[in-house]
Parts: sequence; structure tokens; C-alpha cells
Amino acid sequence: MSEAPVICNETRTEPARESQRLIKGDFARLVAQAPDGLRGADFRLIGGVAFGHVAIDGADVLPSLSTFRNVLAGIADRFVTPVTPLAAAWVGSHRCGGGR
Repeated sequence: MSEAPVICNETRTEPARESQRLIKGDFARLVAQAPDGLRGADFRLIGGVAFGHVAIDGADVLPSLSTFRNVLAGIADRFVTPVTPLAAAWVGSHRCGGGR
């Protein structure tokens, strides 16, 4: 089974909106830049203050991207919990590309 890194975090209520705005802006810039091999998705979990980030391919590219660094700026002020990286094994997918 292949693995995909999953990052989880919880924000304070008001900064959750700012985090969502930053993430949406990050994805818009990623579409414009189209870095090779990078595919992923972010989710705002029901309840509104927790986020899940999945790097389907190319997670090693993220730290070098200015868009990623912009999202990380000020995280201590927005997050209630520390960023929690987890390794997840693909079980199945439909058109997500990671189920190999």
C-alpha cells in the first residue's frame, strides 16, 4: 500500500476563517504555478475549526513553495493544537489518484 501524509490541526474560531482564506489563496497560486508532481487536497472539517490536509503526491516539494510558507506564517496565533503529521495508507480511492 502506498502512503500519503495527512496533516491535521485545529484553529481558534475566528482564525479558522483566515486559515480557510489562506488555504484557498494557496490553491489558487498552485494552479497558476502548476508545480510538477504536486497533488493534494485540504478539508475544513464539519464543526468549522479543524482542518485536514492530504498530500497525494509531491509532499517533499511543499516546503520550497512560497505559497506553502505563506499559509504557515502566523500559525501559532491561529492554531489551538500543534500541527499533527500522520502517515496514512491508501485503502481505496475514486479519481483521487493515490489509490494506485
